[in-house]
Amino acid sequence: FFSSIPGKMSGDQVQYLVQQGIPQLVNDMVADLVKDKPTQPIKYMADWFSVRKNMDAATCDVGLFGLAVMGQNFALNMAEHGFSVAVCNRSPEKVDATVQRAKAEGNLPLWGFKDPKEFVQAIKKPRRIVILVQAGKPVDATIDALAGHMDAGDLLVDGGNEWFVNSQRR
Repeated sequence: FFSSIPGKMSGDQVQYLVQQGIPQLVNDMVADLVKDKPTQPIKYMADWFSVRKNMDAATCDVGLFGLAVMGQNFALNMAEHGFSVAVCNRSPEKVDATVQRAKAEGNLPLWGFKDPKEFVQAIKKPRRIVILVQAGKPVDATIDALAGHMDAGDLLVDGGNEWFVNSQRR
């Protein structure tokens, strides 16, 4: 399963290890790549992206931005049904809470990101991102934060309760 080249693994292989609950092995591989042991265990896939500059490919099937009650539950539901999910939120505490919940509910394939660029880069192309934030200006702000990192053909879904005229405008 693992690459025959020592110290070289694909994003899917790293994702598999994390899903199997082997964070120490992931930390050791990161240490081999950067020649220094990380001072803290890797908690987020974003930590892996920031350490590994030559990431082979994005690993998450779908992204969800907005982790209030509905967003958090939707992300966990997708992960429970076999999708690997990247999550992001304006407040980092909600990212932490969602990642902890995913771990507690069976080490679900869910990764938290605190930076919109890293969040978008973690999703397989063509990207599928669901936005679940408060209607109005927060939707526009979220689109502005994500759009600059997306490519033609990527899909951005506003899953909130927005007035249809605003949805058409966007």
